[in-house]
Amino acid sequence: IVTVQDSDAYNNYYNIPVTNLSNVLVNGDFEFIPSSIASGTSIICPTNVPGWRFQKSGNYPALLNNVDLTSQNITSLPYPFGSKCVSFRGSSIYQPFYCTAGNYTLSAYISSANALNTHYFYFIVNNVTIYSSQSQYPTLRDWQQFNVTFTIAKTGYQLFRITSSGGATFYFGNISLKPVISNEISYLRFSKIESQIFNGAFETEVQTFNSKTL
Repeated sequence: IVTVQDSDAYNNYYNIPVTNLSNVLVNGDFEFIPSSIASGTSIICPTNVPGWRFQKSGNYPALLNNVDLTSQNITSLPYPFGSKCVSFRGSSIYQPFYCTAGNYTLSAYISSANALNTHYFYFIVNNVTIYSSQSQYPTLRDWQQFNVTFTIAKTGYQLFRITSSGGATFYFGNISLKPVISNEISYLRFSKIESQIFNGAFETEVQTFNSKTL
């Protein structure tokens, strides 16, 4: 694959080592984070986290690196999935991706120390809510893994978003989006790069997206 590097390389997916070939989302475990976020600290609404965009509301969302949450009655380190997560309160993060039509399973670890039945979080794909804790409210005093299966009707560019409402702080980690039948569904990893070299990936069938086939 041939590309021309640009000034916001940290936002481009080509320079991220792919450790989980089955996850359509990039950097779902937030392992690739800015070096400025030291262990044991967090940063509000970072702008240079590969794959993700943070939409600010007050002091959220924030990216946490190895932060002890026992004071919030949440399992001490390490978390069940690693040492990095994001926190929400009335805010959201989102990521564009490209995939073929088919059935997919979204999975994420979620926790909250002060969630009430008036505080909710939502998983949204292409402006359609595929999971809402408002209609299926969980008990969140420690990490729980949530899974929801849904259908993407049309091959092409998609948008995934997690958002929250109310006064509770939610924590999310190890977010993945995987095809239900992996050997029958292929997908492309979307990139912000607009290469000056046409068809550098030698994929003539993909002309509207500069993509990487897995």
